[in-house]
Amino acid sequence: MTRLLLLPAVLGSLLLFALFSMARARPITTGEFFTLISPSADCGGICPLAINPGSMTSSQAVRALEDSSWVADIVVTRGMEMDSGYIQWTWNGEQPAYFDTARQGSIWFQHGVVQRVEMSTRIPFGELWLHTGIPQTGRLHGMSVTPPRMYQMVTYERGALSVRTEISCPLRLTAYWFAPVILRVNSPYYATSVLLLEPEPYELPDVGVCGAG
Repeated sequence: MTRLLLLPAVLGSLLLFALFSMARARPITTGEFFTLISPSADCGGICPLAINPGSMTSSQAVRALEDSSWVADIVVTRGMEMDSGYIQWTWNGEQPAYFDTARQGSIWFQHGVVQRVEMSTRIPFGELWLHTGIPQTGRLHGMSVTPPRMYQMVTYERGALSVRTEISCPLRLTAYWFAPVILRVNSPYYATSVLLLEPEPYELPDVGVCGAG
């Protein structure tokens, strides 16, 4: 019964989001979106940056960033484990507008191999939903911050793509659909780890919740 009562609210929020998308000055096209996130071998992983998690070394990733017309500064931070750490970069202003330039992009590598690429975007979760459909797994998590907030982590393509959004408490549908997404493209090895952390089938959250651990 609860799910049935929520259906009108969900449909209403999706309609609101559809109107919002049509009103945007330049919404991304389906082709652009899938080019951005595709982990397929046809375009070498993350196509605009030519980075392929799982089959690219950290030094190759640095060279790919150096060759990109969108990237400014690149910083490599070594971790305590042998040949592991992070590669971070800033955008130079030439990148598509759907990237969030206020946040750095990052690459995590382990034993010299790229395992995860993370990019903050201005793409609302509702727009991602319209392009990619219902997530396969995911749930809300509480955050130890004041005022209270929560984050949602969902997965697609058996963990090859994971998406994080942050939402204020208590949950409101408008905030849920409009929350900008952080995209994480994962190697096959790391995708398995993601699915172990997020094993629950995805369900729309109830209005008013504030994140369960």
